[in-house]
Amino acid sequence: MSRASTTALDDPDAWAELSLDSPQARPVASTKAPRAAEGLRAVETVPGDDFLPEIGTLERPEEMTQRPPYRLVVRQEGRQRVVVEASHMGTLKVLEGYLGRWVRGNVDYVNRPPLAEIKLRESLFGLGLLYDTLVIEAGRNREVNALMVLTVVENVLGYELMPGGGAAVGSVWEFKRVRGFK
Repeated sequence: MSRASTTALDDPDAWAELSLDSPQARPVASTKAPRAAEGLRAVETVPGDDFLPEIGTLERPEEMTQRPPYRLVVRQEGRQRVVVEASHMGTLKVLEGYLGRWVRGNVDYVNRPPLAEIKLRESLFGLGLLYDTLVIEAGRNREVNALMVLTVVENVLGYELMPGGGAAVGSVWEFKRVRGFK
């Protein structure tokens, strides 16, 4: 039998000539289930470790946050303030627009300023414009409630409450959305 026709398994010296990319250097586990009559056990394959990415290859924050999963946290901070933090800027803009449209005006003044101030806050990360926080603050002697925000987040935007999140505290709710927005 010639050396060319022998496999690496037949000839121990043939292993020296294999490169790391050779299929013989990296055995592949069979995907076929063994027959019970043969008395063989199924072989479990453990996936290899992942590598940490190089910093220079990562996307900018404003690009990365446009892909799901989207995360959102609503916090009731006292009676006059609700803070919404989100990884998806579009979600915050919808909340700002919706709540701004329906906030009541103060009837004690002629120009009827809104009873709550609704502000988007710019992120400290990225090079472009990226909002990551929405703050809703009630005016003097008024209270703001997180329930309207929670209703819009779940019923309109389709976020799901995370089990075991901060909901047990009663003033922090954590949400996640795995489907993207168009």
